Amino acid sequence: MSQAQPKTELKFPNVDRAHEWARAVLEGEVISNKYIRLACKRHFDDFENGAERGLFFDYEHAERVCRFYELCPHVKGPLASVQAIRANNAERKKQGLRLLPYNPIKPSDWQLFMVISLFGWRRLTDQAVEMFYADPDTPTSWPLRFTIAHICVGRKNGKTTGIAPLGLYGLCAAGEQGAEIYSAATTRDQAKIVWKIANAMINRGALKAKLNVKAGFTEHRPTDSEFRPLSADHDTLDGLNLFVGIVDELHAHKSRGLYEVLESSMGSRASQLLASITTAGIDRESICYETELMVRQVLEGVIDNDAVFGMLFTVDDEDLEDEEALLVEGPHWHKANPNLGVSVSLDTLRSEAKLAQESPRKRSNFLRKRLNVWVGADTQWLNMSKWAACDRGLDYSELQGGRCWLGLDLATKRDLASLVALFEKNGKYHPVVFNWLPKGALELMSKTHANMFEQWGKMGFVTLTEGDTCDQAAIEAQLEELRSSNDVQSLSFDPWHATRLITNLHEAGWPEDLTIQVGQTVKHLSEPMKTLEAWVFEKQITNPANPLLTWALSNVVAHEDKANNIKPNKETKANKIDPAVALIMSIARALFTKPKMPSVYETRGMRQL
Repeated sequence: MSQAQPKTELKFPNVDRAHEWARAVLEGEVISNKYIRLACKRHFDDFENGAERGLFFDYEHAERVCRFYELCPHVKGPLASVQAIRANNAERKKQGLRLLPYNPIKPSDWQLFMVISLFGWRRLTDQAVEMFYADPDTPTSWPLRFTIAHICVGRKNGKTTGIAPLGLYGLCAAGEQGAEIYSAATTRDQAKIVWKIANAMINRGALKAKLNVKAGFTEHRPTDSEFRPLSADHDTLDGLNLFVGIVDELHAHKSRGLYEVLESSMGSRASQLLASITTAGIDRESICYETELMVRQVLEGVIDNDAVFGMLFTVDDEDLEDEEALLVEGPHWHKANPNLGVSVSLDTLRSEAKLAQESPRKRSNFLRKRLNVWVGADTQWLNMSKWAACDRGLDYSELQGGRCWLGLDLATKRDLASLVALFEKNGKYHPVVFNWLPKGALELMSKTHANMFEQWGKMGFVTLTEGDTCDQAAIEAQLEELRSSNDVQSLSFDPWHATRLITNLHEAGWPEDLTIQVGQTVKHLSEPMKTLEAWVFEKQITNPANPLLTWALSNVVAHEDKANNIKPNKETKANKIDPAVALIMSIARALFTKPKMPSVYETRGMRQL
């Protein structure tokens, strides 16, 4: 079942503009990076496949929100000047439109794409699914699809001007009773930036008669709704019921507390949106970097999450190979600055780039704030496109009885534990993955990650065990089953958390020479990591279509020493790599064993003479 591909109609001019821009991105007519292309592709793919997942695009609502920007004036810079107002009215007069005492915001194409995505896509409730299939054109009041949005874009690309009207729309035009709109940041002054811009739009534009600007909040009396600035004093923020939350410069949030308070306040309304807009930062343990990694994985298809939207304007991985070249004018500047030549001056970038070539501090600022490069951040280790292209793995039932190598990455008491059985069959390696997580650990995760693991639990990709601690008995039982049913060559384990379990295995009859300690060092893991890379490129390993393993592989970054040795690391505590490490450890011992290649009779059969 599919919704018709985007239609072009005069009554949806803003939606049409956004779609034309997205098509130009995909056709290479607009300079963009990998993630913007993926965002555009996802949008059009959902017209083909989204209905099967209960998604529907509401043209009228998307256009309505775009047109709401006409009620919001520019309030800073040349576009807010008397000359700009006169020029705008001269153009309106030619078109037979009424004159305005202000110059309304005209969103850039990329901003229109953001708006129509956030306010056009809807998700169908279970009760509405049958109605939708019967009549896809039925006007909808169904909930909006996206609840989390993350926009990373360079300075002066219209972040605040583009996002403030969305708060005002939620306040007075969405029809939500008792709407709570928040502009959130680390400090009260920073939190007030978006809110003050919104208030200036009210005072100078067409919304002044509808809204009341108070000392610390803005209200819409007909719906009893409020728009407030909110700072990181999150200990006093219980009881929020967010409708629209705008988090400014998320990279500056040293604590994840405020973001998580806002996230946890969602769930009681049919539609809710928590949108963060930011440049890149330096803290790879921050909520900002964690959110960006999640968006990357959603766009890459590593994580299935229809509620997350993201646009990451930054340079591509290949651009990062030459840092000096980043400081020289080129297409990469356009990738991070979609408003280059509009609100971003090319001369200013040239000037700042020249200073960045002379000063390490200014270089860091230029890379972070102008090109959205996370300074000091490692790049993803494994080519996930190549991993996705590997042949589909065999089921365990098809591999049972064969030769295999086991890799075990045990958890701390309240974390993920992973076991990989790496089988060899028909000249290829086939990983079979087992994961365990105590249900108590879900309480320590962000709402997004907890939902992800709960879904994987329902799908059988992780066993959610009762209690707060890792269920070693369940792991031991799985190990015993593997050993009794297969030709186990070795069990590689990290000795850090495995002493008791390995002792239990030895007492149960496992030969000591079958259990091999594999330390988490470059000495033990560099060669198997490089081997896995080669196997993926050569399609010598199969992909078991296990989303938890794929997610873990995408989380791995490789720290390299002076001798070009590598070992697996993760950049945030939340992004687990345990299944990937277990796979690497299984490969560590498989390398010591000569592979059994298929018999010539298996590949070509018998021949008659």
